[in-house]
Amino acid sequence: MRQDEGVLEGRIVSIRKEGKSMWVKVSIRGVIIEALADLVEDLRVGDRVLLHGKIVLAKLKEGADVNGGDGP
Repeated sequence: MRQDEGVLEGRIVSIRKEGKSMWVKVSIRGVIIEALADLVEDLRVGDRVLLHGKIVLAKLKEGADVNGGDGP
């Protein structure tokens, strides 16, 4: 997985705090990466998130479509 792929969707598999920062491990297409999650509140293991450049940008509502729809 290349770092310059733009905004990606993934699912949080673990969370850890380091000082004032929160880091999450996110599964994206079966690849686990670590990302900074300080911009988004109330994250939990299993949440779907959007990230870019190893920074979590947003938490997705369950059933939400990344393309803007609300799913079936």
